[in-house]
Parts: sequence; C-alpha cells; structure tokens
Amino acid sequence: MMTSDVRSTNRFRQTATLLWSGLILAAVLILSRRATNSFVPPFSSWPLIAVTGPMAGLSLLAWLGFRLGQQGDVRNRQAGWVAGTLTVLPAILSGIGLLPTSSPFAIGWLLGLTSLLVTIVILAGDSWTTPAQVASRATLVREQALESEQISGDGLAVFDPVSQERSDPNVTQWMTRQSLPDGSENLEGAVRIVFAAGQRAASIHIPFTPPFAAAPQVECEIVSDEPARWKVSVVYAYGMRVELKRDHNAESAEVELAYCATCQSASLDAA
Repeated sequence: MMTSDVRSTNRFRQTATLLWSGLILAAVLILSRRATNSFVPPFSSWPLIAVTGPMAGLSLLAWLGFRLGQQGDVRNRQAGWVAGTLTVLPAILSGIGLLPTSSPFAIGWLLGLTSLLVTIVILAGDSWTTPAQVASRATLVREQALESEQISGDGLAVFDPVSQERSDPNVTQWMTRQSLPDGSENLEGAVRIVFAAGQRAASIHIPFTPPFAAAPQVECEIVSDEPARWKVSVVYAYGMRVELKRDHNAESAEVELAYCATCQSASLDAA
C-alpha cells in the first residue's frame, strides 16, 4: 500500500503531465491550422499575447507541480530537463501559429517570453532546493559511502548482540567495554528509542567514553519487536550517529538498538 507521501508525489506529477499534454495539444492544433492555411494569420499582435501569456503561466504552474512531485529525487536530472522543455514548448508553438505576417512587436514579445521562461526554468531549477532534496542528497551520500566500504572489503564487523533481559525496565541505555586478548578494545551496548505516534525517523548520538585511539568499526542491530531500519551516518573516535526509520508511523512504539564498536589499540596500529 502506498504511503501518503507517495500518493501526493504521484498526484503532482500526474497533474503536471495532464496540464502539459493539454497545452501542447492546443499549441500543435494552432500551428497545424496555420501550416495548412486553415485560417488567415492575424494582423494584430493581441491574439498572440492573449494566448501565449496564459499558456506560459499554465506551463510554469505545471513545472512547479512537477518539481514538487520530484520529492527531492536528485538521481534523474534528465527528467528535469525534459520538464523544462515541456514548459517552454507550448508558448513557442502557439506563438509561431499566431504570429502576424509583419510585426516586430509580436516577434519581440515571443522572443522575450521564451527567454523569460528559459531563464526561470534554468535558474530556479538549479537554485531551488527543497528540504526533501537536502535530505535526499544526504541519504544518497551516506548510501554511497556505505556501499564503497562494503566493496573495498572494509565493511562493518558482524556481531551477535547480547540478548539477556534487562532486570530494570526503566534502563534506557547500557554499554560494556572490554579489552580483548588481541589488544583491541570492544564496546557493546544498547539504547532504547521512543517513537511518538506519527514519528517515522530519529537520530541517535552514541558517545564513546573514553574515546578510542581511532575511529572504530561498528555494527548495529534492532533487537526489539518493533521493526525499524538503521544506518550509521558518521563514526568518530569519540562517538557515532545512527539514523533510525520505521516503515509505518501510526502508533507510538519503543525501538531497542544494539551496537558494537571495535578498535585496534594504538600500539598495534603503530606496529
């Protein structure tokens, strides 16, 4: 079942597509009648202005709907350029079809309107960054970083989280740190995160105290009944940040995240 965000995105795109289709169909009809001499070209510039002006406004409205429907999708820039072309096309086609036989003013109007549309699409398309696009760019960067780690063989260590039950249900966080026989340091722990009703995402900051000698290898796992996805966004010698996301947000719930951090000692690194 699609979420409300997906339905809203599809609705914006469908509206933009329908609006562009109607405008281009009307413009092609005007141009075809001009090409087949089905009507006499106007002697005044006002029919051209009266038609191309509203067409340009409706095209920009469709382009705005398309941009809202992208929801920060920065992976397919080609679709954005196609949308920009569809925004400019109706005014150009209808303007050519209604262009008087000899009118410098009409030619100047059509060129000026076309230049204005192209400028708006290029400048606003490159500079307007919505919060959804910012989040999408950050997510894409994190995904690429994790993929590169896995490909290079420096992936995160796999661990079996401690499964013993907590004696005190009020404990919201715990951690255990120990030195292993090979000289490395290992830290295991867990943290409970309460999601409010309607909340889908949360950002958790986990400190390493005292700090490790270097940024450790880390791994996480959800050990509660509530399903959630995790992603380690940043890891430092003194702590890490983990992003959590639920697949649904209907009710409040508690998610328990277990984690493990392992770092070689400074003496082993120097050797």
